Parts: sequence; C-alpha cells; structure tokens
Amino acid sequence: MVWLLVLRCVNAKFRLTRLVTSVVVNTRLWIIFYYIARMPRAIWFGSGLSLRIPIDDSLSLPQWIKSWDYFFATSKKQARTVWSHISCLCWSIWLSSNDLYFHGKQGSPVDVIFRASKAFEEYLSITSSLKETQPARDNQSWTPPLLGFTKLNIDVSFSVEHKSGCIGFIFQDSHGNSLFAASENISAPSVLLGEALAIRAGLQSAVVHGFLNLVVESDSTELIAYLTCPSSTPPYFAQFVLEDILSLSTICNATFQCISRDANQVTHALVRK
Repeated sequence: MVWLLVLRCVNAKFRLTRLVTSVVVNTRLWIIFYYIARMPRAIWFGSGLSLRIPIDDSLSLPQWIKSWDYFFATSKKQARTVWSHISCLCWSIWLSSNDLYFHGKQGSPVDVIFRASKAFEEYLSITSSLKETQPARDNQSWTPPLLGFTKLNIDVSFSVEHKSGCIGFIFQDSHGNSLFAASENISAPSVLLGEALAIRAGLQSAVVHGFLNLVVESDSTELIAYLTCPSSTPPYFAQFVLEDILSLSTICNATFQCISRDANQVTHALVRK
C-alpha cells in the first residue's frame, strides 16, 4: 500500500514537472523515475512490514486485512512502533532516491532496508533510554490534606482571543468532603492573571467562611513559582493581584504547591460547566 502511494506521488510529480518545465524529458530522468517507482515495491515486500497474500480463497478480503496483525496494532504503543518503522522505511527510500538523483549512486533494496532497520533500532534505543531516565511525576491524583488542614484547588478556563474566561475554586477537608465551591466569569489579559484571580477569589472566600490552615493547589507552574519565590519578578499586570494573595495567605495561614492537571480534574470540570 505504501509503495503504491509512493508510486502515485512520483508519477504525479513527474507529470507536474513535465508540464511546468518542458515537453521533452531527459533520458536520465526517465531512468531515475523508473528506478524510484519500482524500488519501493521491492523494499516493501522485502521488509518485515508486508503481509503474505494467501494463494487460496480461504479468507475474504476483510478477514485478510484484519489478519495483518503487525500493521493493525491493538494498542497505541504498538501502533506508534509500527508507524515509526514505516516512517524509517519511507525516509530511507527518500534518501536513496536523492542519492540517485543528485549523486548518481544507485542503491539496492537490501541497502535501503538495512539503513531503515538501523535507523529504527536507534530510535527504539533512544526512546527506551529516555523512558528509563525520565523522572516520575508527582501528584498524579488528588490527595486529601492532613487532619486540621483544608485544601483549596483552583483552575481557570481562558480564551486568548476574547481575553476572558471562567475561574473556579473548591475547598475540601481531610476526608475529601467538599466544603464550598464557586465559579465566576472574568476578563483578563492572560492565563497567568486568570489563575492569580482564581487564587485571590478563593482566599477571599476562605476569610469569609473562616477556613484556616489552607493548602492552595494549582496546575500553573509559573504562578506557584512567583508565589513561593520572593526574589522572582512577576509581570507588571499581575503584581498587585499577587500582593493581595500574599497578604491574604498570612490571614489564612496558606501554603502553595503545584500539582498536575490530572490531580486537578474536579476544579477543571467546575470551570468547564
């Protein structure tokens, strides 16, 4: 299938070149395009991606297609591996055609398959090493606060085009019970300011309802960095709101920490309503 696609692309490119440049086609171009058009077929059926065609009529066409287990992977991980292999093969075909056109170097299907296999093996080794060295993410799921503390989770949905959105916050105790939640529409020049307005609104609500010993959680890494690092310099449009947040935090005895979006799903759903 892939080699037929390449063949059609090559033929289309050839027709376009013939129309744009000249009616008379150079003999060398004929040889090159003939070579390029025939190479993918030999490479495709010489690689491990092809499927042997049954010689009898024991399988219908849908059954035969479904039996192509390697191509129609059952999981996303397997599918990524298959398409990575196909990409390496197509890239190797492209490099081989460039070698022929620009350098007059004619490679064999075996050379193309070997180069694709080598590139594919390097890709697998690199991706596997990255997975081994990648640190595990913390706070993948929401956890309740310690006894005597209250968690305040905030989030914002924001439209950059309209410079407006919706903020939301929710208070939960050490048993995971919801104590209070609210949402409201806002106008702001950036997502950062929207997140800051959400925290300020949550802290103001905490003062009204008498919630103390707060653990404020947000999935905005930038905002939490400004609140936890006094030496950082926030954008001018957010400075006054951040000052309000720090003042309110002393009243509520609040601390700030960053969590993943997966751990902030409840508040995320609140601002999406």
